[in-house]
Amino acid sequence: MAACPGRWYERLRSAPATMDLENPTEEVLDLRGVACPLNWARAKARLEEMDRGARLVLLADDPRAQRDIPGAAEAEGWAVLGVTSVGGATRIEIER
Repeated sequence: MAACPGRWYERLRSAPATMDLENPTEEVLDLRGVACPLNWARAKARLEEMDRGARLVLLADDPRAQRDIPGAAEAEGWAVLGVTSVGGATRIEIER
């Protein structure tokens, strides 16, 4: 039986960011496969929509992201809480 494209679970699969159930003020934005500077543009657009104090966790696999995204976030006045390598990707946590 084929899934109907208008069903709620189909929309969830294509959602760009997900909530962390352990920390409801934290979202995860998977940018793996997105090259710099487009990955920063997407992250910045999402951060601008978020409330002050909310956290965005980015997952990126472009090697430049580890250097470029934290610098760009700090230039915008946002706090970079951590940058770590996780399974071939870079995990960057930013607080708005």
